[in-house]
Amino acid sequence: MSKYSGRCDVYDVFVMIRKYTDEELKNNVKVYVGDSETPLELNTQKDLIPYYPHLISRSSYDGQSKKYIAHITKKSSVDYEEENYLNSVLQMLLLNYNRCKRKKIAFDMDAAIERSCLFYKDDPGIKELVKRVRDNGKKASIEGIHLPSYDYFRKKLVWTMIENGLRPEDWGYGRFV
Repeated sequence: MSKYSGRCDVYDVFVMIRKYTDEELKNNVKVYVGDSETPLELNTQKDLIPYYPHLISRSSYDGQSKKYIAHITKKSSVDYEEENYLNSVLQMLLLNYNRCKRKKIAFDMDAAIERSCLFYKDDPGIKELVKRVRDNGKKASIEGIHLPSYDYFRKKLVWTMIENGLRPEDWGYGRFV
């Protein structure tokens, strides 16, 4: 499993398993991000680094011509997992919030965290999410909240980007620099 997402991702397929050379990437590989109809411009392995934690959603390989086409997810696996976890916590918090409103009792933030979270109960991001639910109810969102265990993978990617002369801020990783 990849050091950038904990899953079998772009890094695993292109670097660890298939070990494409720069020449092969440039001439034989097409990678499409999300629903894009335009492939990435791949001249060197370095061009793939920002996409290392993305998952390959589908691919095809022609052994005769040695052509490989891959469609990868729009966001990284790390982003999807973090978003899914935070959304599930938000849904549980909203259930607790609505229950408190229905029973006309105060929304106890500590009790809500205990009932809604399996992990990261002391994390500032979770506490911020609980505050948003308390203050905004159904309008609360996970926008801008990140958890440390997911940032672990992001930091690995940022260091790889820096080591290879890429600017993490250009790819949305500025808070790690």
